[in-house]
Amino acid sequence: MKNHVLSFFHRFALILFLSGMFICQAYAQRTTVKGIVKDHSGEALIGVNVVEKGKTNGTITGSDGMFSLNVSGKKPVLVCSYIGYVTEEIPVVSQEMLTITLKEDTEELDEVLVIGYGTAKKKDLTGAISRVKAEKMEAEAPRSVQDLLRASAAGLSISMSTDAAGTADLQIRGKNTLSAGSAPLIVLDGVIYDGSMQDINAMDVESIDVLKDASSVAVYGAKAANGVIAITTKKGNTGKPVITFNANVGLVHNSRLPKTVDGAGFLAFRQEYAEGLLSQDELTAQPGKYADPRTLSSMGIDPLTWYNYDQKNPGSALPDDKTLVTTWLTRLNLQNIEIENYLNGVETNWDDIVYQTGLQQDYTTSIS
Repeated sequence: MKNHVLSFFHRFALILFLSGMFICQAYAQRTTVKGIVKDHSGEALIGVNVVEKGKTNGTITGSDGMFSLNVSGKKPVLVCSYIGYVTEEIPVVSQEMLTITLKEDTEELDEVLVIGYGTAKKKDLTGAISRVKAEKMEAEAPRSVQDLLRASAAGLSISMSTDAAGTADLQIRGKNTLSAGSAPLIVLDGVIYDGSMQDINAMDVESIDVLKDASSVAVYGAKAANGVIAITTKKGNTGKPVITFNANVGLVHNSRLPKTVDGAGFLAFRQEYAEGLLSQDELTAQPGKYADPRTLSSMGIDPLTWYNYDQKNPGSALPDDKTLVTTWLTRLNLQNIEIENYLNGVETNWDDIVYQTGLQQDYTTSIS
C-alpha cells in the first residue's frame, strides 16, 4: 500500500513539473516590444498601424508616437503602415526600445492631377480629387469610359446602361436636385465637352480625374455644381511612330429578366379582363361566357347553351371541339394568327427571342 502511495505522489510531482515547464515556455515565447514611430523630421506620428507580420495581433501609436505590442514569433517582424508614408518592416532583434522612422511616399504625393486651372501636384491640393490611372485601363480593357470609372472613384455612382449605346447616368456624391439634371460636367483635354461620354474611346484615355468639391471646380462656375470629370487623352511621343491595335471580344447578357407569363397565363389574363367588362346581370345571364369550353362540364354549364350565347341562329347540335375552342378564343378578341397558332400547338417564347446573348466585338487601331 505504501509503495502505491509513493508511486502516486511521484507521478503527481512529475505532472506538476512538466506543466510548469510548458507554462514557462509559453511565457518565454510571448514578449513585449515597445517603441516610437517618427517621421523624417523627428516628429512623432499618431495612429500608425503596427502589426506583427504573419499574425493577427497589432496596435496603433498614441499621441506621443509610442506603442507597445505583445509578439509571439521566434523572430518577430513589425509592419508599420501610415497613410502618405512608405510601409516599413522592422525585425525585432533585441528587447531595447525601438525607434522607427517612416519615409514619405513622395511618388504618390508628387502625382500630377488635372484641376480647373491646369495641373498641380497632389501634395499641394486640399480638395477632394480621385484619379483613375492608365494602368487600370490597360489591365481591364474597358468597353467604355463609364465602365472604366465604375467602382474606381469614391463618391462616384454610375448606373448600369440599358440601351445599345451604353448610356449610363453619373452622379457625384448622390442626387442634389429634384428637377434639374445632376450629371457632372465633362472636361476633355481642358475644354468643356458637351457630347456623350460613350462617344469617347476608352483606349485613347490617359487619365481621368474626378473633382468632387467646391475648391476644385470653382473655376468652372455654375456648370460644375454637380462635380467635374476631367479626361486627359494620350499624346504622341518623340521618336519612331508606334502603332497600337486593340481587340476585345465578349458576350453580353441580362443578369436578371422580368417574370413574364406563358400562353396559358396570357389566356387567363384575357379571360379575367373580358369578365371584368361585364355587368353582374350579364354574368348571371351568361355564366362562363369566357371560360374554356373544355372545363364547362366541371362548372355545371351546358356546352350547347354556352355556344349559343352569341349565335344569331342558335343551333340544336353541339359542334366539334375545334369549333368550340375557336369560339372561345374569338370571344377573347384573339387575332386569326393567334387562334391558328393555339390550335396547332405553337407557342412563341418572346423572352428567348428578344433577350438573347449578344456577341460584342471591338477593334481599335491608333498611331502615335
